[in-house]
Parts: sequence; C-alpha cells; structure tokens
Amino acid sequence: MPSLIVPLVALSVGIFGYLLPGVGYFTMMPGDLGDARFNSVILEHVYQWLTGQARDLWSPGFFYPFNKILAFSDSHLGSFWIYAAARLLGATRELSFQAWFLVGFLLNFVSAYWMLRRMRFDVLGASCGAFVFAFALPVLH
Repeated sequence: MPSLIVPLVALSVGIFGYLLPGVGYFTMMPGDLGDARFNSVILEHVYQWLTGQARDLWSPGFFYPFNKILAFSDSHLGSFWIYAAARLLGATRELSFQAWFLVGFLLNFVSAYWMLRRMRFDVLGASCGAFVFAFALPVLH
C-alpha cells in the first residue's frame, strides 16, 4: 500500500491542478471550440445510434448529402463507451463529454505508470514519467 501513495499523489496533482481547472471545474468545455464541438457531435451521434435514435452509424445527418462518410473521420469507436455510459447514467451531453475527456487522461496516466513499472522503473520514476506522459502541456492543449 505505501507504494501506491506516490502515484496517487502524482495523479491527484494532475487531476486537481491540471484537469479540473482545464474544464473549469465542469463549467467549460476542454480544448478549442472547433475540436470540442466536433468531437462532442461525433460522440453524441454514436450514442444516438447505440440507443436506436440514429438510423445509420456511418451516415450522420450533419454530413448530408454525403453517405457513409464517418469512416473518413474520427468515429471514437474505441472510446465512445465512456461517453455512452455517462449518458446512460443520466448525464448531460456536456458533462458526458467532460467525463470522456477526463477518463482519457486517467487511462493515459494508469497505462503509462503500468508500462514504466514493467520496464523496471521504481515507483517514483514511474509516477513522474506517467505524470509527464499524461499531463504534459501539449497533451492538454
């Protein structure tokens, strides 16, 4: 258990000093207006397809008149389940998008920490490496 204190401190610093201010403590959307809006619309379309509200996954209405166009863009098929789970639990589109964004960072931290430990880094080195990997300025931007 003592070996978990260092990565938990690093993760807490990343969450409370970096991620939560990045989403304005759940009052703002992360990133620039174009990317955030586009990704939110894609995630909502996949969610609507999953729940039967959208007829065709690959032909969202916002690409009209073109069909089967989502295959040429970001579909988020690997990560939409986070967004969908939040929506199914009753969260708004905005809160679900923020949850999707935050969970991505958390998974980056955990996977980097796990990989660095497998590469025989000590707890402190793996925690610092995972912090830099997950919370570096270019990543948040």
